[in-house]
Amino acid sequence: MYKHEEFYYDSRDMKHKIHADKFIPEKDIRAILIIVHGMGEHMGRYAEMCKFFAEEHILVAGCDHLGHGKTAEAENEFGFFTEQDPATVVVRDVHRLKKLVQQDYPELPVFICGHSMGSFIVRNYIQMYGSGVDAAFLMGSGDVEPSKLHVGKFLISMIAAVKGGNYVSRMCTALSLQDYDKNPDSDEYPFQWGCSRAEVREAEKNDPLSGHEFTVNGYYALADFLIRANDKNRIDKIPKDLPIWFMSGAQDPVGGYGKFIEKAAEKYKDRGLTDVSVTIYPNDRHELYNEPNRFDIFIDMLKYMGKHGMK
Repeated sequence: MYKHEEFYYDSRDMKHKIHADKFIPEKDIRAILIIVHGMGEHMGRYAEMCKFFAEEHILVAGCDHLGHGKTAEAENEFGFFTEQDPATVVVRDVHRLKKLVQQDYPELPVFICGHSMGSFIVRNYIQMYGSGVDAAFLMGSGDVEPSKLHVGKFLISMIAAVKGGNYVSRMCTALSLQDYDKNPDSDEYPFQWGCSRAEVREAEKNDPLSGHEFTVNGYYALADFLIRANDKNRIDKIPKDLPIWFMSGAQDPVGGYGKFIEKAAEKYKDRGLTDVSVTIYPNDRHELYNEPNRFDIFIDMLKYMGKHGMK
């Protein structure tokens, strides 16, 4: 048994309140799991995953980032993070959540799991706060050439200078998704690459808190997440023995159908990280936490936590 709590806390941007969810087992708590959601979604989409781990006596928590979910709903700021250095602010917001949850359970091991954009946020997080977690799950991650990212960031900054950070650029959206939605004639379009379950795609389409297009401010932050995730000097700040597990679907274009995941993992190993694992799940698409074999994946994660400090 567990209880679900919703709460708000102050963002590190000193302006907003961050909405968060917490699933607390009634007894015998074994670990803390922080979930970091992806682009254009919110923690409500992870309820099934949260409940699974809570029933396994793991305290689960996650927040709706600035510009997302119930955090954005209050300010009507979907797709906009914050004006000043949003990439750093978002990472610090995740860290504040982790500290708030951990303060009541200082003896428990802490694991962090990021999906898609959330995986890049976690890759930034472990560069800054890696010594404070026991392992990191990087779900639905990928790898992008730095030169493309810097060009993209420059283009975004030019658009923002003319139109403002709140501007929604159809060009930016099209460019960011051009390699994903390849089949507009499919009944599954436009999210066929995200999840193989039709009911999940339908729920996503009808969810008023999901699917909002990013502003240029949002894309600027996203570019920063990716650039920093691949920066060698920043990677060198990750504890060398931190267990890191890249998890991806073989049918996930974000991960290059496995190719980009292997490349990202090799970058870590090349910088001296000693405990980097990769698993490519056959037939799975982008959202591993929603795929038909999701419970098998959750069990894999439980076993991994058991090997890395979970009581």
